[in-house]
Amino acid sequence: ARLPWVHLNLKYTTCNGVWNCRDGRDESACKKDFNMAICSQYEHSCFDPYKAKHIYCLPIEKAGDGIIDCLGGQDERLDNYCSSKYSFDITRRYRCLNSSLCVRLDDVCD
Repeated sequence: ARLPWVHLNLKYTTCNGVWNCRDGRDESACKKDFNMAICSQYEHSCFDPYKAKHIYCLPIEKAGDGIIDCLGGQDERLDNYCSSKYSFDITRRYRCLNSSLCVRLDDVCD
């Protein structure tokens, strides 16, 4: 069973580009500098793993739930299997959809 995470809404951890909460709520309502889907504060921009170049808004409840919904497992970034498995190889951070395979980002389309 998973232990619940306590979310501390601290000024220095909100909108810093790093998920400090399991579901990423500390980053969800932040201004984005790049062209992503415009999502509400209760959603995250997500690249669809099945449709190339399709970006949609993932409900915040689905982030950090142990199921990969976004390309590369970005919605599960704090349960990052690849960083645990390859802690000394920072290039292998892309997790293939619902798989245990971790590859370099450069190798994704090969």
